[in-house]
Amino acid sequence: MSSAPVVYEIPFTQAYYHKGVDLSPEEHAQSRLAELRRACLNVAMLDPKVGSARFGTVVDNGVGNEWRIEFSTKDYRLDVQYDIKRKDPITRKRTRKIGYILHVTVVQQNIPNAGQASEPPRQILVSLK
Repeated sequence: MSSAPVVYEIPFTQAYYHKGVDLSPEEHAQSRLAELRRACLNVAMLDPKVGSARFGTVVDNGVGNEWRIEFSTKDYRLDVQYDIKRKDPITRKRTRKIGYILHVTVVQQNIPNAGQASEPPRQILVSLK
């Protein structure tokens, strides 16, 4: 096998509609991106050939020693459809009704650790919830 990195680009698009939250669409999207980062690392660690995986500053170590995976994001876009702030007249609690579409491309770079690495790890596909 070649010792050159194998790169996959995985586009994600997900619509979110929530009511009764106290976060702006931007804050809510950041929490969803954190979940996406964690999910990508968890799935990458399931491959027995992967020794380590990194997504930004978060690093996980696996059992393998042939490959390391580095994730990054690009083409991040947030299309806010609505952000309605409301204050309950009785309880005086502030809530929001938000709707947005999150677009992001995850770049998965598989880098061989050894000179004779086997088949590269599979493309990581996780869903955003």
